[in-house]
Parts: sequence; structure tokens; C-alpha cells
Amino acid sequence: MKRSVYDTSIDPDRLDIEQVTNVEMIKYWNKQIAILTKNRDTIKNEIKRFEAEKRIAIEKDPMEFELERYTDKLAEASFIVNKKYQNLQENLIEANYQLSKAYGYKEAFVARGNALDNLQKLYLSNYYAEYNKRGESSKDHQKSASDILDEALKKRKKKKVKEDA
Repeated sequence: MKRSVYDTSIDPDRLDIEQVTNVEMIKYWNKQIAILTKNRDTIKNEIKRFEAEKRIAIEKDPMEFELERYTDKLAEASFIVNKKYQNLQENLIEANYQLSKAYGYKEAFVARGNALDNLQKLYLSNYYAEYNKRGESSKDHQKSASDILDEALKKRKKKKVKEDA
């Protein structure tokens, strides 16, 4: 079964494989971050080039752009309303969004790695074998927390009734 690059679940019966898979997922998201960062930077450069070309064109002939004279404010206003510039800005927003998502996925796998480390430490310290050490059956081990709590409350009530009598 192939794991999705978005799946952060942990199979407790395969901690060793999960650890290896987690490292691969972090590497995958690092690569995606690099690609998305390059895409974002490319769009930023396109925006700068567009602005520079427009500024030069406006400075050369302000009348062509229906301006009486060149000023930075007028130049900026003229290319902000340009459709190509607006598309580039939308592309930059989308690139930043995708990059933020990739960072989030990477952080999820880093946190998953920490959880895996902790689970492996518990396993290696025989934490899960405690029930067998106390002589309890594996059936008792499978009781839910609410069942165990209910039993403890019943015992407490019985003890209190005996004390009151």
C-alpha cells in the first residue's frame, strides 16, 4: 500500500517502517518547498521586470500613457490597473499560498517524527508490556478507559457504603 504524501497517521504495529517513511515524506516536502520557492521567486522577478519596463516606457513618453508628466506615483498607478500586472499579482498570491501549505505539511511530518520517536522509546522501554508484568490478561489490557473508570467508581461506591454502615 502506497502512503499519500498528505497522510500523517501512524500504524503502531509498524513503527520502524513508519520512521523510514516519515523521513522520506520530510524529504519530499523539502523538495516541494524548494520548487515552490523557485516558482514564487520567478513570479516576483516577472513583476519587477514588468514594473521596470512600464516605468521606463512611461518615463520615455508619458503622453502615450495619457499622463502629462512622469512621477513615481503616476507610474505605479498606471501599471497597477494593468490586467497583466494584476494576473502576475494573483499568481504571486497563489504561489505564496501553495508554499505556505507545503511548509505546513512539512511541519506535520516533523511533528509526526517526534511522535514516532516517543512511541519507539515507549516500546523499547517495555511500556506496553506492563499489563503482562502485573499478571493481567490480555483481555483486561483491551478494556476501554471508560470501562476501567466505571469499575474504579463502582469499587469506590462499594467501599463508601461499607464505611457508612
